Amino acid sequence: MTNNIAKLIEESGKKIKVISEALDISYPTLSSYNQGIRKPKRDNAQKLADYFGVSVAYILGIDDEKHAPSNLKIVADSFKTSDITSVTPFKTDMDNLRKSIELGEIHLSMPLNEAFSDDFRRILSNYLLDYETTLLKDFIKYMNNQNQKSTIWKSWIQTEEYQIRRADRDKK
Repeated sequence: MTNNIAKLIEESGKKIKVISEALDISYPTLSSYNQGIRKPKRDNAQKLADYFGVSVAYILGIDDEKHAPSNLKIVADSFKTSDITSVTPFKTDMDNLRKSIELGEIHLSMPLNEAFSDDFRRILSNYLLDYETTLLKDFIKYMNNQNQKSTIWKSWIQTEEYQIRRADRDKK
């Protein structure tokens, strides 16, 4: 597991014991985060982010920017329990997205530029992390419920994937 905790502890020049006492995180737990053996749970990730003055996304190694989270990991488990139906527009894209996230090859991103304050970006990042499972399930439900009058469907019927599916269905 890759995170930036070891780098932040080293940069601070403080001992793990001092940081663990200050944050009320047990020494063995913080040590395992430092070694990359364990991933911090949400509460501890937030404590560490606040302590070091960085984003949770940076703590977890999701984002390379300390103060401006731009990549928010969407939990792969929510895809595993979701039902992407055969009539979902862009089904192949949805399946590819699911597989790529499950394999850890990609992360969905939420870019925010300097027009937004660091505090706002941190708050939005935390909100999306809290609701990422629901957000993904809602997106899949939204895609599954598109009808032929929707703009998504109208765009999808112009794709090669739709033409192939249509031809397969007509053969049956």
